[in-house]
Parts: sequence; structure tokens; C-alpha cells
Amino acid sequence: MFEKFIARQPIFDERLKLFAYELLFRAGSENIFTPRKVASSSMIVDSVMLFDLPALTGSAKAFINLDEASLRRGAARLLPPDRVIIEILESVAPSDEVIRLCKELCAAGYVLALDDYIGHAKWDALIPLVKFFKVDFRAANSDTRGEIVQRFQGRGLRFLAEKVETHADLQEARVLGYSFFQGFFFCKPAMVAARDIPGNKLNCLRILEAIAPEDFSHEEVETLLKNDPSLIYKLLRYLNSPLLGLRGEVRGVRDAIAS
Repeated sequence: MFEKFIARQPIFDERLKLFAYELLFRAGSENIFTPRKVASSSMIVDSVMLFDLPALTGSAKAFINLDEASLRRGAARLLPPDRVIIEILESVAPSDEVIRLCKELCAAGYVLALDDYIGHAKWDALIPLVKFFKVDFRAANSDTRGEIVQRFQGRGLRFLAEKVETHADLQEARVLGYSFFQGFFFCKPAMVAARDIPGNKLNCLRILEAIAPEDFSHEEVETLLKNDPSLIYKLLRYLNSPLLGLRGEVRGVRDAIAS
């Protein structure tokens, strides 16, 4: 077994009461972000299958980053839509397919946020689908911070000031019309650790390929799962989590596939 890590940073509402936590990928025990191609997918899988999402956030919402690869894989569907807000990362290219996939998430009940939004026109086609703008107070100057609120006020959007590092930042955000706040002024992300059972990455890829067709073979998936006890453990833990609210306990691999 080995340790895996997640960091979480609180997000506060206009009364400075806890509204949500942003869950952040950590590659190791150092409380810094280290870029990884699998960061977003790993964050999603670990939050529900290893760390237990309710234990991480309590009754608060969870903001979870979604990169383009994870969006295309459908990774967000592992998350309960009533407990999370999906952050579309600034690295995502808002193509027609990306817009379609985001529409499908909205139709399934997911709430979307634009991460590190600074008013770039490339996001215009996606704006009708989002509920939150996360505005980076370090990357956007004072004029841009205000223009974003003025441009979109009255559309039912919520404005979240992130990277708020001083009392002056907080005061400015409030005056401009921001209702949610996140940053070092309140606290740095806190690390959470859990012990994980190593899995077989190649086997996981084979399972993803096996379930891609609509008429996939249950027998093939069952065989692949039985080759990976770690994955079986995580899958059963996820399916029996209160998050899903299934009526009966899922006890075996075949029942898990059918669920």
C-alpha cells in the first residue's frame, strides 16, 4: 500500500460562511501542484473511490477541475451531480464537441464553472451553460475584474473571486459584486492523505476500451476486473457509498457491472 494525497481549499459566500471546498490534485506529500496528464482524472477517481467525498467536504459542495481529456472520457459522471461543481479548466479548447459534452453534463444535472476566467472571447459559446465565473484576482487587473461583473450581471451567474490574498482584495471583490471568495487571505490548501492499494494501469485502460461500445460484453469486463483486486475494492466501495443511494448492497463483480 502507498499514500495518496488531495488538498482542499475552502470557498466562502458573501457572509464569509463556508460554501464549498475546491479539491486539488497533489502528486506527493508536498503541498504544491505538480502538473500531470492524469491530474484531473486521478482527482475525480480518488475523491469518490478512495477518500470518500462526504468525508472530504461534509455538507459543503466540492469544486473539482475537469480537463479536456477527462471531459471526453466522461470522468465527471463518476461524481454525484448534487454534490459537485465542475470547473472547466482554462486549458480546455471550447470546440463544438466540448460544447456538446458540456450540454450533456448540464442536462444530467451538473453545475459548471469557468476556471480562471478573465473575459476571453473564446468562452462566449460556453457561457450560457455555466453558473459560476471563477475570476483569478492575480491574473486579471482591476478594470477586468469589474468589467466581468458589469457585463454579465442579471443573467443568474455567480461571481467567485479566487486567489484573494489580502483584505484589500476582499474589499474590492465585494464592492465589484463578487459573492464568493477563495484564496490565501483565508487559508492555504490543507492536505489530506489516504492509503491506496496499487492497481494495474494497463488493465484499467483495457476496461475503458471494453466498456466504450454501447453493447459491451459484460463477461469481458468481469474477466478484466477479476484481474485487478484493487479496482474491485474501489468499485464496490464507490457503489456502496451513500453518495449513490442504491437500495441494496452490491456484493460482487457481476452485480457491480449490472449497477
